[in-house]
Amino acid sequence: MNRKEKRFFLNDESQIEPDSTEVVYMVANGSETNELDPMAYLKISTSPNNKKSYCVKTYNSLILDPWGTYAGREASINTSFKKVSKDTYDYFAKYLKTKNSIYLTRAQRGFINA
Repeated sequence: MNRKEKRFFLNDESQIEPDSTEVVYMVANGSETNELDPMAYLKISTSPNNKKSYCVKTYNSLILDPWGTYAGREASINTSFKKVSKDTYDYFAKYLKTKNSIYLTRAQRGFINA
């Protein structure tokens, strides 16, 4: 049996449909914020197939502590969001809520070991 398949060719990248990925940014107290807020420390991205990726804000390849050495300088230093495991994300989120340093230590260990 011969079946004819209809093939589509794209002329440029503008014809590719973008993913509809939902991204949520959160500040230290757990409330949502926008992407441009320098005080955002956590990020969750949900892809169209409901797969979640977790990110934390980093500086110099370490998790950025909002009450640490670089506190208050978030807008002037070069930070980025790095993908982490759910456990590392949960530990850092718990640290932001409780300010208990054991959760920051666990998050940092999980970040380094990943």
